[in-house]
Amino acid sequence: MKKPLLIIALLIATIAAQAQNKDAAKKDTTIYTAADVEVPAEYPGGLPALYKYFGEKIIYPLSARNANLQGKVYLGFIIEKKGSISNLHILRGLSPDVNAEAIRVMADAFRWAPAKNGGQPVRQEMSIPITFSINTDTLAEVMPPHEKPADYPGGMPEFYAYLAKKLKYPAKTKADKVEGTVYITFIVEKEGFITSVRVQKSLSTETDAEAVRLISNSRAWNPALGKDKMPVRQKFTVPVKFSLADAK
Repeated sequence: MKKPLLIIALLIATIAAQAQNKDAAKKDTTIYTAADVEVPAEYPGGLPALYKYFGEKIIYPLSARNANLQGKVYLGFIIEKKGSISNLHILRGLSPDVNAEAIRVMADAFRWAPAKNGGQPVRQEMSIPITFSINTDTLAEVMPPHEKPADYPGGMPEFYAYLAKKLKYPAKTKADKVEGTVYITFIVEKEGFITSVRVQKSLSTETDAEAVRLISNSRAWNPALGKDKMPVRQKFTVPVKFSLADAK
């Protein structure tokens, strides 16, 4: 009779210990490093998915682009027990505008899988670099929340093919041997047509006018779609390149 009672007592003690451990884990507010946890915090899909997200969502600040400012912003933050991000801050920055954009994209990221110790979620501090590199990729800013961005019929390669085919190098610009890139902003409306075409970064009066003409005369786009699958407006910034080697 004593043996069954001993087993029951051990089971009760084990359950009580487990409950105490869980309670202790819930009350644990320690901030651990990756080296101190059994299972580190992880972004859904891992770091490749996180950097893919950065590449899709970062909008390069025009002040930084115009100043040819490139480099890395280092962010520090904490992954909480439920996977949310807290205490997001700049460890090393580039400029106020670039720093703010880095904070924005990280704050908007999906919840992480939290770190664990003993099978229980714990808080973990992290740091990560975000690279800002100027290239000729299209920049897109969606006004309302969206699920699908606006798209030129046939895709962006087709859009840039249209620009290359229809661009007329201004005679004065060609004579002055001026070449470079004009950055144009515009809005793709819900109906797909383009409005509010403006020069964001100028090259010359003549090239600016030609870039505006090209964008204004392009065909209607497929509009962006919101979370309810309904069309929404979207703002774009695109480069229009003027190269003497391709001059017509």
